[in-house]
Amino acid sequence: MFRNFMRGRFGLDLISILAMIIALLLTRFNYLWILGVVLLGYAIFRIMSKDLDKRNREKQKFEGYIRTLVVRFRNYSLGLKQRKTHAIIRCKQCKNTLRLPKNKGRIRVKCPVCGLEFFMKT
Repeated sequence: MFRNFMRGRFGLDLISILAMIIALLLTRFNYLWILGVVLLGYAIFRIMSKDLDKRNREKQKFEGYIRTLVVRFRNYSLGLKQRKTHAIIRCKQCKNTLRLPKNKGRIRVKCPVCGLEFFMKT
């Protein structure tokens, strides 16, 4: 019976699960429980929705945003690991990130993207 009821509906996905978890956490605080109830309503709306195309587009956009955050975090952590041995600078013209070896004195740097040449002390 439940399977027949859910036929043609979107069902559970990552956004709905996260919204329910955040809603449950927010219900523990004064005045924020209202936002928790709204989020819980949104999660139930997503689960019961029959507009599958629209929910899939929302899901794709959300997953793209999460992927972008993961890439930014990896790049940031990689920069933190390399900051003892390399200097991370930005090109003055195109703002591209460049990685230079540290303790090499004054070196000539050429940006691989825009071709700008400048001197930099590392």
